[in-house]
Formats: sequence, structure tokens, C-alpha cells
Amino acid sequence: MRGCQKKMIRLKGMGDTVFEEAYFILRDEERAPIPENALVLEAERIVEENGPLPVRRKSAGKTRLRWFLAGVAATLGAAALFRLFFG
Repeated sequence: MRGCQKKMIRLKGMGDTVFEEAYFILRDEERAPIPENALVLEAERIVEENGPLPVRRKSAGKTRLRWFLAGVAATLGAAALFRLFFG
């Protein structure tokens, strides 16, 4: 951006496993000056909130498989009963 001046906060080396650096570009708004340490704290909070997603437990896949197999069994049972009474 030529001829433009933006205020920016750069967080580097936060010790995070996902983010190496984070850049925050401040809006061009005329209001009371905000202390720099408040801006840095807010930027750190945003990075923490948007960190890596929690890892799914392995048992979640087993639960889905069980529900799928229960659905298949129910469908086959219903088909067998239909055939027994109407077939």
C-alpha cells in the first residue's frame, strides 16, 4: 500500500503450536487513544480463542459405527417382519 499508513500489532513467538505469528491491523477511526498494552492483551485473547480445534475422541467414531449398525439391524428386522406377515 503506497502512501498509506496503518497501525498494526504483530505477535511473534507466542509459544503456540499452531500460530507462528499473528498480525492485527487497527481500524482508522478517530476515538480516544487506547493503551498499547490493552491492544496487545486483546490480540492475545483473540489468538487464544481461535487456536486449534479440540481433538475428537476416538470413541466418537465407534459410537457412530454402533448407531449405523443399529440402524441397519432395525431396517433388516423391519424388512423380515414385513416379509413374514405380507410376503
